[in-house]
Amino acid sequence: MVLLYIKQITAKNITPDIKGNPDGGQHRISMWLCFSVAVASLQLSLTACSSTQLSPPPPYEITPGDASKVKDVVDNIRARQHSVAPPFAPSTFLWFFSPTIDSAATLTINNETECKLGFYFKGPSPRQLGIASGQSQTLNVAEGRYEIAIDNRLCPGQVRPHPLYGEDVFTAGHAYTLSLSQQDIGKAGKFAVKNDTGGTLTVEVDGTYHKVDQGSLTIDLPQGTYIATLMARCGTKTLKLEVTQGSQHESRIWCVTHKGVIGSEEGQGK
Repeated sequence: MVLLYIKQITAKNITPDIKGNPDGGQHRISMWLCFSVAVASLQLSLTACSSTQLSPPPPYEITPGDASKVKDVVDNIRARQHSVAPPFAPSTFLWFFSPTIDSAATLTINNETECKLGFYFKGPSPRQLGIASGQSQTLNVAEGRYEIAIDNRLCPGQVRPHPLYGEDVFTAGHAYTLSLSQQDIGKAGKFAVKNDTGGTLTVEVDGTYHKVDQGSLTIDLPQGTYIATLMARCGTKTLKLEVTQGSQHESRIWCVTHKGVIGSEEGQGK
């Protein structure tokens, strides 16, 4: 609410109006001055109110250096093997008043996993935060497009899950929620190899080497796309693997002796 207090202003030695009435000219000028003061006061009041709603200039850091740190982490996770992060779900909640361009979007994150997760938001409002297992946190960010990286290195298990990466767009005055379960961050499949080469088979996948004597080996892999390299006495072969939750790739490898190459048979298990 804006309250205006206007003091009437009068002028001395006012020139009479066209009908020769000096009071008429004084009345018109006095009213004009009052109106001008009212408009000026209203403009100043509105400017003062709106200035309190403006955010600091980009990149809207909470502490100096946030933008640089967040950029490094997000760019690193995006460039390496990662899983797709689930998107934020928009809420039906809206502000009672129409949002301005400087209003914030409200994000609520629920960590329903068994480990602490690190969240990194690269965008108009760079943010980095850690949320412990079973905890929730709400934060406000400027509207716009964000790259989001989730670090899950502290999660237990024999198969280290890949970090998560995704993109989202948030609108001012709207609320969004992300709930992460253990299945979201620990999605994994299997790669089963049967060695019929008559010698040792070396399997390289995701930077790890496995040696397989006669028999079979099953490798657990987080969700993602891989190139598996199979090396035997008779040659080398590469396979492309698309691993999803619960999937199983099966490969039987043997040597084609007279050709000196590796033979393979691929299949999908359950």
